[in-house]
Amino acid sequence: MSSQICLKPLLLFMALICAHLVATAQQQTGLSSYTQAHQLYTAYEARHGNYIQTPNVRLHYLSWGDPKNPAVVWLHGSLTNAYELMSIAPQLADAGYFVIAIDYYGHGQTPIPAHEVSLYHAADDVHFLLNELNISKAYIGGFSRGAYIATAFYDSYPSSVRGLILEEGGTVAFNSYFHRLSDATLDSLIQKQTALSAQSNPYLQEFDSQQAAFDFLKDSTDQSSQFELLSWISRNKQDKWIIYKDLEPFLGLSTAEDFKNIVLRPSKSPMFARSVTSIDPMIIYRNLSVPVLLMEACSDTDPLPFDEENRIFTKQFKPWVTHKRYPGIEHNIHFEQPKLFTKDIIEFLNQHYHDDQRSTGDH
Repeated sequence: MSSQICLKPLLLFMALICAHLVATAQQQTGLSSYTQAHQLYTAYEARHGNYIQTPNVRLHYLSWGDPKNPAVVWLHGSLTNAYELMSIAPQLADAGYFVIAIDYYGHGQTPIPAHEVSLYHAADDVHFLLNELNISKAYIGGFSRGAYIATAFYDSYPSSVRGLILEEGGTVAFNSYFHRLSDATLDSLIQKQTALSAQSNPYLQEFDSQQAAFDFLKDSTDQSSQFELLSWISRNKQDKWIIYKDLEPFLGLSTAEDFKNIVLRPSKSPMFARSVTSIDPMIIYRNLSVPVLLMEACSDTDPLPFDEENRIFTKQFKPWVTHKRYPGIEHNIHFEQPKLFTKDIIEFLNQHYHDDQRSTGDH
């Protein structure tokens, strides 16, 4: 009996020691997870990342492959960055192309400029980069908002374009869908979109360290390093670490009224936000003279349901347009069907690059 009583303090002490060891191990695991991710991210950036000072911004970009090969430029969608092409770009490089993926304003490691900018300014940045890399012509591609930047690039620098790859954007005037809705339906949609935006508020917070932001983003069920998550994290002027903070006002998506202004009163929106509404592809492409791969997601929940408009676009600009439809995909084809997405792009590039060589002899 007395020996059992004497054992209780010892067992309690041992339990406390074990709890301390477990807590310490958990902290070290978290630290090592971040440390490993940071090391891998730093190594990846050393191999593929770079910066260039354009007239507008210090632009971050990634590249893969041999710079002597024909160039393919990729412009990401809203709320993502150049790393969206990370799993696809090496396959394009292996197929014989030099791939460049750009972080445009407020995304990835490219800051929001101090002066107002538009999608056309982003196109100017791409052209500036290509000139610095001594690339006279390139295939220009993009996803969603990035596809509209690709269209702006063609509008500004058509002689620098070998061809276009437009995933879910860039072929139809942005507000076409919203303008055909009734007032009640439009109001309901805007309220839904801004409600979803409000739910993302945790992503708008500031963090005291890069590790804290990484831990917030990290999927604890994913055993991979997830080092690419660090590309979403940047340091602001207040020496805090942020993910999407300040981006929603820049995109004009902070409130329902902001969203409604983009649709109905774009002159009241920030320049970058309203510039997407000023792009009219049917006018820009009226004298189209390069091949276009139009990649369209098709589902009842597609945020840009342009099925009929894309059919008209394809018919209007035959034989330049190759129209690929992807049933059952909401919006992001390269994420939901990466193998098919990559296959279709490589087939398009191979066909038209070789045709271009035969007809012009241009390398």
